[in-house]
Order: sequence, then C-alpha cells, then structure tokens
Amino acid sequence: MIQTDELKKYILDSGAKLVGIAPASRFEGAPDGKRPEDLLPSAKSVVVIGIRLVDGALQSVFRAMEEGKNIFMVYSEPIALH
Repeated sequence: MIQTDELKKYILDSGAKLVGIAPASRFEGAPDGKRPEDLLPSAKSVVVIGIRLVDGALQSVFRAMEEGKNIFMVYSEPIALH
C-alpha cells in the first residue's frame, strides 16, 4: 500500500502546488450526494490537489456562468470528465 508521504511527494513532484489527504469519515456530516462514499462506497481517504490557474481561464468560466451557459461547454468542445 502506498504511504501518505510518498503519495504527497509524487503529486507535488508532478506539478501540483498543494495536496492534502483526509479520512473519508471526515465528511460524515456532509449532505447526501456530497460524501466520498456516495461516489465510491469503499472510499477510505480523500485526496485534494491544488493547481495554479491563470486568471483568464477563471474569468472566462465565471463570465459563462453569469451568462447562464453550461460551464463545461465554455470552449468549442465539451470537457471530458473522468
């Protein structure tokens, strides 16, 4: 099993600016559909990764939201969510 420190180092070495790991139980009070187990019933931990985005990228998304557009269709092709 991979150790927390190894995973954090790998993520940071891959270019992330921030990384945090929390037990899935930390989200027990979250609303239905927002808990890790709602997406993955066997979830034990949650990994959060922070990356730096340029301001222009964020502004275009917020502008699209203000105009009532689907934010996943801001660009000419849909963004694939995996």
